[in-house]
Amino acid sequence: MKGISSYADTGRFEEISLASSSYSSILYDSIRDRPDFKAGLSEQAHLAAKFESEAKYSVLNGFSYISKHVNPHKKWGMLINLSSFAKDANLSLHRNCIYCSKAVDLNINAMVDNNYNTFYVAEKTEAGELGEDIAAMQQYPVTADTSVSTLLLSNIKQGERAIIVVPLKKKNFSHCMNFIHHAGDGIVVDGQQNKLYNFNNNADKKIFDSLYGAASSAIKPARIYITGKAPDIRNEAWEMIEHPYFPDNDWEEL
Repeated sequence: MKGISSYADTGRFEEISLASSSYSSILYDSIRDRPDFKAGLSEQAHLAAKFESEAKYSVLNGFSYISKHVNPHKKWGMLINLSSFAKDANLSLHRNCIYCSKAVDLNINAMVDNNYNTFYVAEKTEAGELGEDIAAMQQYPVTADTSVSTLLLSNIKQGERAIIVVPLKKKNFSHCMNFIHHAGDGIVVDGQQNKLYNFNNNADKKIFDSLYGAASSAIKPARIYITGKAPDIRNEAWEMIEHPYFPDNDWEEL
């Protein structure tokens, strides 16, 4: 299997030999321990009160609020990246999914700690990077037969949350999002694209697996970075709150 020395959200997922990777010099237990984890993010304290209100009404409302507000410069970023997309359609108009995923994780952590002093957003619209000098990082091969939803549910324990990097079936790059595992089910927060996927909802799970995975005989890597505990969902129905789904072509639309 191939590996990646660092996942850079450049719009491509470059693969190199594991022999040249940095697995032999793991420095951090968690990606959150890296000193640059908050780089490219900003704090928007004026959003904290509404975030707290939504999160305390229900955990799913909290996730929805996070997904809708962590990428405030989405349209501006698309315009910035338009020139490179015109030259190479294998690149993405959206480049900041790593920054968005870090902001999502910090906000979910606020829910875990019941500490709503601020709200994190992705300030940068360009590519970010995830290193592999992380003890809690997991990497798995994805083939045409792989259900990415099953892979996530099987390798992220109940009560845990993670930053995930999974390949898109119809694109030549991978996407960074967040996964929360509860009671045998899970929810994906895609902060960059303002989406939620509720795996307790068969339609959502089917849509997710139709978008992410390997569409051909190629073997693609998926990565899981465990970041901590998931918020408690106390007797909340796993019903998808009203949250419009945007089709796959929004990757290319202005």
